Amino acid sequence: MHNGYSKFIVKNKKTGLIDHESFKVTIPPVYDKFLYLNGLIFAKKNGKEGIITEDGKVLCDFIYDEIYPNASDFYGYNKDEPRIYARKGNSYFQIDAKGKVLKSDINKKTVIENSQRPAVIYNQVNEPSLPPKPAKY
Repeated sequence: MHNGYSKFIVKNKKTGLIDHESFKVTIPPVYDKFLYLNGLIFAKKNGKEGIITEDGKVLCDFIYDEIYPNASDFYGYNKDEPRIYARKGNSYFQIDAKGKVLKSDINKKTVIENSQRPAVIYNQVNEPSLPPKPAKY
């Protein structure tokens, strides 16, 4: 179990996690997308999305084309299970963190209106760019 001191690592435009004290890689940098929300990591690998723990354990298999967590449910004080939406092909579902389908036949409009996929955070983490070269005078 982690104490919340993991750091993101990026290698070859792939993201993972490293423990900041031991420098032990807890999740190898193999994921194309990586979003940490309240103890769950929404990740993408080989074109499919799934959910893993901070320890790298797969909760929801990488079978969905997209997963849309409802950020307000994760950050809010809602006592209900956080809403997570998923798309497989042209079908949309509400799933739990383990990928179990709770509701099927959800329309795209409902997903877009109710999910708050933070695009800025969710997009792949880019490797840091090189510092600017000093100007020559």
